[in-house]
Amino acid sequence: MNNGINKIWGWIILAIAIVAIVVLAVMVPRSEKFAERKANRLALDGAIDGSIGSGDIVSGLAQVNDVQIVIAESFPVQIFVTASGYLPDGCTKIDGVSDRRDGNTFYITVATINNGQDVCIEIAPRWEERFALDVFGLSAGEYVVDINGFKSSFTLDIDNKINYFPEGK
Repeated sequence: MNNGINKIWGWIILAIAIVAIVVLAVMVPRSEKFAERKANRLALDGAIDGSIGSGDIVSGLAQVNDVQIVIAESFPVQIFVTASGYLPDGCTKIDGVSDRRDGNTFYITVATINNGQDVCIEIAPRWEERFALDVFGLSAGEYVVDINGFKSSFTLDIDNKINYFPEGK
């Protein structure tokens, strides 16, 4: 009777081994093809300098597709800007917004960052940032808003300052 049980266990072990060999034979080539496709995609989709996937942090500027300027009907006037666009991939994030004014031009920089390590989705996510311009004290005139090279403009019809001490009084 012991011989019969040993034969059954022998057949069960042999069947398990055959199934394992077949599964491995099917899966190994697929995983190699997946790894090859992944490497090809990184080579094609990575940064021009090859930094994506290398672990290097990649910083840049956000692509701007639209700028909307809203002039609040108040005094002093307030100016609100909404900028939007698309990021290059799902791993790139907005890193910050900085601004400066030179004459009648407001230069706004929307910076991006990517950790360079992740394999990212290829869908370009939309981004949008809203902020107020510091326009208090500006003289009447035409002003340009330059956000990462995308330009728009607005006009102040009157000086944007409160005169607490009118002349002659």
